[in-house]
Amino acid sequence: MTKSIAPSIEVSEAKKEDVQPIRSGDLTASVAQTEQATGLGRTTIDKLMRDGTLVRKKVGRRTLITVESIERLVGAKVA
Repeated sequence: MTKSIAPSIEVSEAKKEDVQPIRSGDLTASVAQTEQATGLGRTTIDKLMRDGTLVRKKVGRRTLITVESIERLVGAKVA
C-alpha cells in the first residue's frame, strides 16, 4: 500500500500559512515567524542561532528568537 506524497505537502504548506506575523511590540518570535520574516530556512536559522547572530531563548521546549537580533540581521524593523 502506497501513500500519496501530495497530502503531506499540502499539510506542510497549510501549517506555514497559519503562522502569525511578528507584531509591533513583540520581544521574541518563534522559529516559524523568523523563517517567515526573513525568508530563510530552518537550517540557516539554526546555524545563525549557533553562531550567536540570532539570540535564542528557551522557554520550556519552545525556542524563541529575540526580535532585536532578527532586526539586526535584516537591517530593518520586522514589525
